[in-house]
Amino acid sequence: MFPWNRARWAVLWGLSLLLFAHVILYPVSSFEPNPSTTGLWTIAVTVVIYSALALGFWGFFHRRETRRRRRSRPVAGVAPA
Repeated sequence: MFPWNRARWAVLWGLSLLLFAHVILYPVSSFEPNPSTTGLWTIAVTVVIYSALALGFWGFFHRRETRRRRRSRPVAGVAPA
């Protein structure tokens, strides 16, 4: 199978976010061929907020797991209680 590679996942995530934003911001429709700028800004702000929340959740759980690992490691030279 494919090994884990952080750089590849970051590129894949970034490209998918750009494609998602492009489809949402510039929909092609016979009902409304020229989307309004108000709708575009609303969607752009929503995508930015969603991205910030997603990265915030990832950062929180990543730091929490890192802290948990540090706490569970025995300190060298100290006998366990």
